Amino acid sequence: MHRVFIAIKVPSFDIKQIYQELKSVGTKITTVDPERFHFTLHFFGDISTEQIEEIKVEMNNIVLDKFRISLAGTGIIPPRGRAKVLYIKLNEGMNGVIEVANTVKNMVRSLGYKPDKRPYLPHLTVVRIRDKYKLDKLIKKWNEYSTYRFDEFEANEIHLIKSILTPTGPVYETLHKVIL
Repeated sequence: MHRVFIAIKVPSFDIKQIYQELKSVGTKITTVDPERFHFTLHFFGDISTEQIEEIKVEMNNIVLDKFRISLAGTGIIPPRGRAKVLYIKLNEGMNGVIEVANTVKNMVRSLGYKPDKRPYLPHLTVVRIRDKYKLDKLIKKWNEYSTYRFDEFEANEIHLIKSILTPTGPVYETLHKVIL
Protein backbone atom coordinates (compact mmCIF):
# COMPACT_ATOMS: atom_id res chain seq x y z
CA MET A 1 0.00 0.00 0.00
CA HIS A 2 1.12 3.52 -0.78
CA ARG A 3 0.13 6.82 0.88
CA VAL A 4 -0.80 9.02 -2.09
CA PHE A 5 -2.24 12.43 -2.94
CA ILE A 6 -2.70 14.74 -5.94
CA ALA A 7 -1.24 18.25 -5.69
CA ILE A 8 0.06 21.34 -7.38
CA LYS A 9 3.71 21.68 -6.34
CA VAL A 10 4.85 25.11 -5.20
CA PRO A 11 8.46 26.09 -5.99
CA SER A 12 10.41 26.56 -2.78
CA PHE A 13 11.05 30.10 -1.61
CA ASP A 14 13.01 31.58 1.27
CA ILE A 15 10.93 31.61 4.44
CA LYS A 16 13.79 30.80 6.85
CA GLN A 17 13.72 34.20 8.61
CA ILE A 18 9.97 34.00 9.21
CA TYR A 19 10.33 30.44 10.55
CA GLN A 20 13.05 31.63 12.96
CA GLU A 21 10.82 34.45 14.22
CA LEU A 22 7.90 32.06 14.77
CA LYS A 23 10.08 29.50 16.56
CA SER A 24 11.51 32.21 18.84
CA VAL A 25 8.05 32.69 20.38
CA GLY A 26 8.43 29.36 22.21
CA THR A 27 5.33 27.54 21.00
CA LYS A 28 6.07 23.98 19.86
CA ILE A 29 5.65 24.08 16.08
CA THR A 30 6.62 21.98 13.07
CA THR A 31 7.57 23.93 9.97
CA VAL A 32 7.07 22.57 6.46
CA ASP A 33 10.24 22.21 4.42
CA PRO A 34 9.94 24.66 1.47
CA GLU A 35 11.00 21.80 -0.84
CA ARG A 36 7.69 20.08 0.07
CA PHE A 37 5.35 23.06 -0.44
CA HIS A 38 2.20 22.09 -2.36
CA PHE A 39 -1.55 22.61 -2.68
CA THR A 40 -3.27 19.31 -1.93
CA LEU A 41 -6.09 18.67 -4.40
CA HIS A 42 -7.09 15.21 -3.13
CA PHE A 43 -5.67 12.90 -0.47
CA PHE A 44 -6.27 9.20 -1.19
CA GLY A 45 -4.54 7.74 1.84
CA ASP A 46 -3.18 4.20 1.49
CA ILE A 47 -3.92 2.69 -1.91
CA SER A 48 -2.57 -0.19 -4.01
CA THR A 49 -0.22 -0.07 -6.98
CA GLU A 50 -3.15 -1.10 -9.20
CA GLN A 51 -5.22 1.85 -7.96
CA ILE A 52 -2.27 4.18 -8.63
CA GLU A 53 -2.14 2.96 -12.23
CA GLU A 54 -5.88 3.65 -12.67
CA ILE A 55 -5.43 7.17 -11.30
CA LYS A 56 -2.51 7.83 -13.68
CA VAL A 57 -4.66 6.85 -16.67
CA GLU A 58 -7.48 9.17 -15.57
CA MET A 59 -5.09 12.03 -14.79
CA ASN A 60 -3.92 11.91 -18.42
CA ASN A 61 -7.45 12.97 -19.43
CA ILE A 62 -7.19 16.26 -17.52
CA VAL A 63 -6.96 19.18 -19.93
CA LEU A 64 -6.67 22.60 -18.30
CA ASP A 65 -4.70 25.77 -18.92
CA LYS A 66 -1.70 26.82 -16.86
CA PHE A 67 -2.18 29.89 -14.66
CA ARG A 68 -0.33 32.25 -12.31
CA ILE A 69 -0.40 31.96 -8.55
CA SER A 70 0.60 34.77 -6.22
CA LEU A 71 1.08 33.96 -2.54
CA ALA A 72 0.31 36.82 -0.17
CA GLY A 73 -1.28 37.14 3.24
CA THR A 74 -1.71 34.73 6.12
CA GLY A 75 -4.40 32.52 7.60
CA ILE A 76 -5.08 30.18 10.50
CA ILE A 77 -6.95 26.85 10.63
CA PRO A 78 -9.35 26.71 12.27
CA PRO A 79 -10.16 30.42 12.15
CA ARG A 80 -11.81 30.17 15.59
CA GLY A 81 -10.80 28.06 18.55
CA ARG A 82 -7.35 26.59 19.10
CA ALA A 83 -5.18 27.19 16.04
CA LYS A 84 -3.59 24.07 14.51
CA VAL A 85 -2.19 25.29 11.19
CA LEU A 86 -0.65 28.51 9.89
CA TYR A 87 -0.96 28.98 6.16
CA ILE A 88 -0.25 31.37 3.30
CA LYS A 89 -3.16 32.63 1.21
CA LEU A 90 -3.50 32.92 -2.54
CA ASN A 91 -3.61 36.50 -3.74
CA GLU A 92 -3.90 35.53 -7.40
CA GLY A 93 -4.81 32.17 -8.94
CA MET A 94 -7.62 31.17 -6.58
CA ASN A 95 -10.01 30.47 -9.48
CA GLY A 96 -7.36 28.41 -11.27
CA VAL A 97 -6.65 26.25 -8.23
CA ILE A 98 -10.37 25.77 -7.58
CA GLU A 99 -10.93 24.78 -11.23
CA VAL A 100 -8.14 22.19 -11.01
CA ALA A 101 -9.48 20.95 -7.64
CA ASN A 102 -13.00 20.56 -9.05
CA THR A 103 -11.66 18.68 -12.08
CA VAL A 104 -9.70 16.36 -9.78
CA LYS A 105 -12.77 15.95 -7.57
CA ASN A 106 -14.84 14.81 -10.56
CA MET A 107 -12.07 12.42 -11.64
CA VAL A 108 -11.82 10.99 -8.13
CA ARG A 109 -15.59 10.48 -8.02
CA SER A 110 -15.55 8.74 -11.44
CA LEU A 111 -12.99 6.26 -10.04
CA GLY A 112 -15.27 5.42 -7.11
CA TYR A 113 -13.48 7.41 -4.39
CA LYS A 114 -15.37 9.72 -2.08
CA PRO A 115 -14.25 13.33 -2.44
CA ASP A 116 -13.90 15.48 0.66
CA LYS A 117 -17.28 16.90 1.69
CA ARG A 118 -15.81 20.06 3.16
CA PRO A 119 -15.58 23.10 0.88
CA TYR A 120 -12.15 23.33 -0.72
CA LEU A 121 -9.93 26.06 0.76
CA PRO A 122 -6.79 26.54 -1.34
CA HIS A 123 -3.98 27.30 1.08
CA LEU A 124 -0.27 26.64 1.54
CA THR A 125 0.37 25.02 4.93
CA VAL A 126 3.67 26.25 6.36
CA VAL A 127 3.39 25.52 10.12
CA ARG A 128 1.63 22.91 12.25
CA ILE A 129 1.08 23.97 15.86
CA ARG A 130 1.85 21.24 18.41
CA ASP A 131 0.80 22.94 21.69
CA LYS A 132 -0.91 26.05 23.00
CA TYR A 133 2.01 27.52 24.97
CA LYS A 134 2.24 31.23 24.05
CA LEU A 135 -0.22 30.59 21.23
CA ASP A 136 -1.57 34.17 21.31
CA LYS A 137 1.96 35.51 20.86
CA LEU A 138 2.56 33.10 17.94
CA ILE A 139 -0.67 34.18 16.22
CA LYS A 140 0.21 37.85 16.74
CA LYS A 141 3.66 37.27 15.17
CA TRP A 142 2.09 35.38 12.20
CA ASN A 143 -0.45 38.16 11.67
CA GLU A 144 2.42 40.63 11.22
CA TYR A 145 2.76 39.02 7.77
CA SER A 146 -0.90 39.45 6.83
CA THR A 147 0.01 41.77 3.93
CA TYR A 148 3.36 40.19 3.06
CA ARG A 149 3.92 39.03 -0.55
CA PHE A 150 5.67 35.68 -0.28
CA ASP A 151 6.12 34.51 -3.89
CA GLU A 152 4.52 34.02 -7.30
CA PHE A 153 4.87 31.32 -9.92
CA GLU A 154 3.20 29.64 -12.88
CA ALA A 155 1.12 26.58 -12.04
CA ASN A 156 1.67 24.32 -15.02
CA GLU A 157 1.64 20.77 -13.62
CA ILE A 158 -0.48 18.47 -11.46
CA HIS A 159 1.39 15.74 -9.56
CA LEU A 160 0.43 12.35 -8.16
CA ILE A 161 2.68 12.11 -5.11
CA LYS A 162 3.62 9.24 -2.83
CA SER A 163 4.29 10.28 0.75
CA ILE A 164 6.67 8.14 2.79
CA LEU A 165 6.47 9.02 6.48
CA THR A 166 9.80 9.10 8.34
CA PRO A 167 10.81 10.29 11.83
CA THR A 168 12.28 13.46 10.25
CA GLY A 169 9.18 14.24 8.19
CA PRO A 170 7.57 12.99 4.99
CA VAL A 171 9.57 12.17 1.88
CA TYR A 172 7.72 12.90 -1.36
CA GLU A 173 8.09 11.01 -4.61
CA THR A 174 6.30 12.11 -7.77
CA LEU A 175 4.66 9.05 -9.35
CA HIS A 176 3.04 10.86 -12.27
CA LYS A 177 2.51 14.38 -13.55
CA VAL A 178 0.23 16.08 -16.02
CA ILE A 179 1.31 19.23 -17.83
CA LEU A 180 -1.30 22.01 -17.95
